[in-house]
Amino acid sequence: MATRSTICLVLRKEDIGKELKFDETKLPKDVMYSNEYLQMVGSVKLEKPILQIYHYWDGYPQGVGYTLLEKFNDYDTILNLMLGGDASSINGDVIQQYCAWGGEDWDSVQPYQTDEFTLTEDFIYKFEDGEWWFDGYDCDGWCNLKDYLSNMENESEDDNEDIEVDCDND
Repeated sequence: MATRSTICLVLRKEDIGKELKFDETKLPKDVMYSNEYLQMVGSVKLEKPILQIYHYWDGYPQGVGYTLLEKFNDYDTILNLMLGGDASSINGDVIQQYCAWGGEDWDSVQPYQTDEFTLTEDFIYKFEDGEWWFDGYDCDGWCNLKDYLSNMENESEDDNEDIEVDCDND
């Protein structure tokens, strides 16, 4: 069973109004990308402050969360990723975005633009002010992803005790 998630980026004010397009050459160097259907990925006119995409596989913090933190950790790289639209998988070293991988119709998989965050999947991630945050069934409010994964790593080294999640609910 898939653990679905939503990935969000809070846009810079100066980017609203621009029309941009995904560029596979701007992905991290160690990330593989299937470009068989790349010509189907359209441009995106940024009109609202939050850009979001749907992510299907391994949406939990140790899956896509870890990949986002390790490989997509600056605004421009994340914006480019988002411009590719909804994804089947953004885990490890391979990205499988629906339009570029499965030939989906761009209109149905292009990034969604909104004014507010809404948890509609198992997890939601947001990149804001230079940090990744997430919310989902392990949290009661937004949790700092880096702190959460660091705590998990430390706890699992100690003796696999239950992991307490410290969230910033502001």
